[in-house]
Amino acid sequence: MPTATNYGAASALPYHLAKYRPEGIELFVYTFNANGVSNEKTKIIACELNAKIKVMPLPEYFQKIVRSPWRKLFVMYPFLYYLKLEKQYVDEINSFQSDGIWIYSEEWDRIVRQFPKKKIVHLFPDCQSLYCKRIVKEKPKQSDSFMDQMKNRLMLWRYKKMEHSFMYGDNILNCLVGECDREAFLKNSPRSNAIFLRHPHYDYYEKEVAFSCPKIKVLIAGKNNFYMYSAAKEMVRAFCGNSDLSQHYQITFLGSDWEQSVADMSDAGYDVKQIGYVEDYIGEVVKHDIQITPIVVGTGTKGKVLDAFANGLLVIGSSYALENIAVKNEESCIQYSGVEQLICVLRKITLDKKYYEDIAKKGRELIFSEHGRSRVSSEMFSLFNKSGSDKEKL
Repeated sequence: MPTATNYGAASALPYHLAKYRPEGIELFVYTFNANGVSNEKTKIIACELNAKIKVMPLPEYFQKIVRSPWRKLFVMYPFLYYLKLEKQYVDEINSFQSDGIWIYSEEWDRIVRQFPKKKIVHLFPDCQSLYCKRIVKEKPKQSDSFMDQMKNRLMLWRYKKMEHSFMYGDNILNCLVGECDREAFLKNSPRSNAIFLRHPHYDYYEKEVAFSCPKIKVLIAGKNNFYMYSAAKEMVRAFCGNSDLSQHYQITFLGSDWEQSVADMSDAGYDVKQIGYVEDYIGEVVKHDIQITPIVVGTGTKGKVLDAFANGLLVIGSSYALENIAVKNEESCIQYSGVEQLICVLRKITLDKKYYEDIAKKGRELIFSEHGRSRVSSEMFSLFNKSGSDKEKL
């Protein structure tokens, strides 16, 4: 189910593309609602998107696959790959005589095959085989056991096989929100058509970019999990080893599993806190001056990084945190490659706040211009063939 912020899945991307679509496009959403949005909320979303929404029950055969204790032994590909629409829904969708079908989820090739005569835009949040390849290559510290390595290599092989099997044709266009993701996908599926589409930013509040006094407010957003665990641990250790920075910075961890980090930094003298959950995520982000994003593995475009840019924060991140975003190091963001460099940058900021405020302003301007929701949505919807009528139906 499309939602304004990610809810149980990467559900915000289709929401914002749909909400900010060009005028004159009629949209009918079919969803399995696998992220469990309530009926009441679904009605609100339908109004916000100016779209009709039909929730389909998961097919009985799929539920059996998911419930089976032996499913991982007998199922070759990820579970969602085996989903298909029931015939009644295929017939309904065909009866609309729509100008195109937009499918969101990289694993739904079987659904693509159910509409061989339709113009289809198949939108991926990222390329799963590239994600697995990066895990195998980078070997994050939470994935360095022999069994973990074998599992990751198996998943890499499975995703490459799955992508190689994807349906292709002049009527099918695959969109990925990562440039490396597109390249990796085309290596596995060379006969497919695929493009890189910029990821839109989400909501934002207006604010004047001026670092806080007496302490600059730093945000580390996201769960302390596999994606940033090892780099975040090194970052916290570096902060603790440079406790003089506590005079200049106030640190907030927004997300879960940061309790030990907060305790360690507090012992080192930092003004530090953790916020597990906020109702208004953007409202919390905009209170800060800097976001540090130490991502060590990942693909696609990171929505929380775009949120920080759009809300006027100076973004300091790893190469993976900043990839696929239309910014440049030292001009509109700060990219770092190790904790020594991070600490050096934080010291420089205290000596020349105005210089780094200007970088934050430039970053926000570029996100608004290059990742604007209306702009990206228009680019995506323009991929469908024009019907020649006054209203396109999708």
